[in-house]
Amino acid sequence: MDWCKVKRILIIALILTNVVIAYFLLQKTENVVSYTEEERLAMIEKILAQRGINNNISEKPIILTMPKVKLEYQDYDLKAIAMEIFKGSYREIGGDYIGSDYTISLVDNGSVFYLRAKDASLNPPPIPIESAKSIASDFLKRLNFSDDYFYIGSEKQNNLLKLHYIQTYGEYFIDNTYMSITVADGVVAIERRWTNVSEIEGETLNIISYGEALFKALDLIEKNNYPRPLQINALKLGYGLKNSAFGEVILAGEALPYYRFFISEGEDIVVPALKVQ
Repeated sequence: MDWCKVKRILIIALILTNVVIAYFLLQKTENVVSYTEEERLAMIEKILAQRGINNNISEKPIILTMPKVKLEYQDYDLKAIAMEIFKGSYREIGGDYIGSDYTISLVDNGSVFYLRAKDASLNPPPIPIESAKSIASDFLKRLNFSDDYFYIGSEKQNNLLKLHYIQTYGEYFIDNTYMSITVADGVVAIERRWTNVSEIEGETLNIISYGEALFKALDLIEKNNYPRPLQINALKLGYGLKNSAFGEVILAGEALPYYRFFISEGEDIVVPALKVQ
């Protein structure tokens, strides 16, 4: 058999092979079931229930874009704060401002505001949580701190009650921020790490759907072996600064979007929300 005839046979065989492959690919494509977002979400909810996880989120977000923002950790003018809460009657020692009732200072390279009472009782009578929240709120107003915070839980320390908050920006949370306020019959201590937020005009970020984020949260719950039954109580969308490759905290820059699932008081699961094109 000459080479030209062999070549023709091989070409024909290759064409027939490609036709057969294309046929089976077409059959496979036609048999794929296309699900709506609502149907996919219903399947995920079923998987959650089978895993002993109860999803109590009633309002499910449907947004797929968020504004692009910049974050910068906040500085504090301690002297101005001291003038406000101590009414001018204070001493400044080594950067700390000391009044009759409280001492205020900055820690962690100046990014964390710290206030502590000078003569707090270690075993005061217990205080209801709503009363503690009201005392904390009034004291923050006294400090002229903004009300951009969201309560996430509390813990008891003897009869003291420690309230935990994160920063918010409109409807969004700001990750890697915190404010802890310890309360008895008054405020005993405050620790606060906050940011300044600015929008980048005209720019937005594409984010994954709520259903995809919920599925990723399920994966994190499984990997971290959270005890069952488990409640998912709330959800907030928000932003956070990415840590550097060397584990250092970046103090300013463009923020990335996140979903934050609150699974119990003081505990949460953070899921990256940026949609990769």
